[in-house]
Amino acid sequence: MYQSHECIGVTPVISAQKSNLQEATMAVRENQKGVALVDNVNHYEFVVTRERGPELGVDIREKLGQLENLGMEAMIDLFDRGCKWVFWISPKGGISNYPQSRFCLLRIGEIDNGIRLSGWGIKAPVHTGEECLTIAKAQMKLGCETPGLVFCFDDLRSTPLGFKKGDDEVFEVMRQTVDMPEVWDSIENGDVQRSQKEMEAVVGEELAKLPNEVRMAMSDYQFQYWLETRLAQRNIYLEAGGNHGGSVLGGMGVGGGVFNQIFGMTTIVGELDSRLVECKNCHKVYMKKKGECPACKS
Repeated sequence: MYQSHECIGVTPVISAQKSNLQEATMAVRENQKGVALVDNVNHYEFVVTRERGPELGVDIREKLGQLENLGMEAMIDLFDRGCKWVFWISPKGGISNYPQSRFCLLRIGEIDNGIRLSGWGIKAPVHTGEECLTIAKAQMKLGCETPGLVFCFDDLRSTPLGFKKGDDEVFEVMRQTVDMPEVWDSIENGDVQRSQKEMEAVVGEELAKLPNEVRMAMSDYQFQYWLETRLAQRNIYLEAGGNHGGSVLGGMGVGGGVFNQIFGMTTIVGELDSRLVECKNCHKVYMKKKGECPACKS
């Protein structure tokens, strides 16, 4: 029933050793399927310093990572020119393998020797690269600043669009140029942050059932597989593929619609690793060799 990790062919979006609660929650929200577009939006922050550059890891060995790294560095230039907001686009296609385009609307704040970007990452599943370029050109006509020239949609990855406008004016530009009214409304009224906190509570409740020593012994595939089975019992499922990876269950051919039939909503940790067992009393997972659950002693 459980395929070998090498056969899955999916990059896990959640890491056993590296993902903290906030990062795991963002991965679940971004990749959750069967929900409104606003429920895939994430609020996040990152820093760009003048000496070290972006403190948000990208793989600069690849051309895509190089361009996106340049895009984040360019945000300091936009700040120095008086911009308070940035709209950053990384389209699907072109030099990327992104199945969906991504938009980031970011507020710029000053810190010692750099800037802090605070804003929202938005999946744009229906927007092609050419449509992203059309959006950027429309925003340029409305007075945005650019740190460089834009000739094709791949140039947008290194060329964020800056705004010197106030908050209300920026959201008006978004509504005029990007047809996602429910997204802009939910961001502006704080619904995104509230729903993200609610999802964080759900993910945190499940992660609390997994002792750290067990989690650290898991591979990323095992950890995400375990978490997905727990979330599926709450009717939360992930897309088979996203911008940065996808569903391990989906990669095994298991979709939300058939999960109940295939797994009977029972925990299948035993299929993951014979060293693990789930306590039938408190439902935490522990090493079988301990003999009893360390949490409730049953």
